[in-house]
Amino acid sequence: MKVFALISVLVSSVFVFSSCSADEALVVDPELTVEQQALLDAINTFRLAGGQCNGSNYAAVGQVQWNVQLEAAGLRHAEDMSNNDFFDHTGTDGTNVGVRAKDAGYNYSWIGENLATGFTTVEDVMEAWRTSTSGHCEMMLNENFTEVGVARVENLWVMVLAAPL
Repeated sequence: MKVFALISVLVSSVFVFSSCSADEALVVDPELTVEQQALLDAINTFRLAGGQCNGSNYAAVGQVQWNVQLEAAGLRHAEDMSNNDFFDHTGTDGTNVGVRAKDAGYNYSWIGENLATGFTTVEDVMEAWRTSTSGHCEMMLNENFTEVGVARVENLWVMVLAAPL
C-alpha cells in the first residue's frame, strides 16, 4: 500500500492578474536538470490547459518560470523535513514558506507551497497534486503565480510558487 500525504498553504499580499494562449510553447530552461525540466513542463502544461479542482473549473493561466531562489527555499525545507523526520509546512526552526523564500533572497507579492511525500516520479507527484482535495490543484492553477521552484529530497517534494514584488 502506497502511503502519501499532501499539504498546501497559500499566503498572499497583492492580487496580480495574467492570461495566456493555450497554444504557447513551453518554457525551456537549459540550466535545469532533466527532472526539474519535467516538473516545469508538467506544471506549465497543466496551467496552459486549465482544469478541474474539487469540482470547480479553472481557466487556463500563464506559464511559470523556474526560479532558483524558490528552489533553494524548497530545498531548505525538504532537507529539514528529511533530516528531522517530520512533514509539515512549518520548519523545525519555526519558519514558513514566506520566511524561507525571503531568506533565499526572494521578495514576493504572492507565495504558496505544495508538499508531498511517498512519490518516486514526477508523473506520480503531479497526479497527486492535480487530484488533491486539499488545495494543491488550485495552487498550481492560481493565475497570480509567475515563478516556481521545486525541490526533492528522497521522496519528499516541496513546490514553491510565487510572484515577485
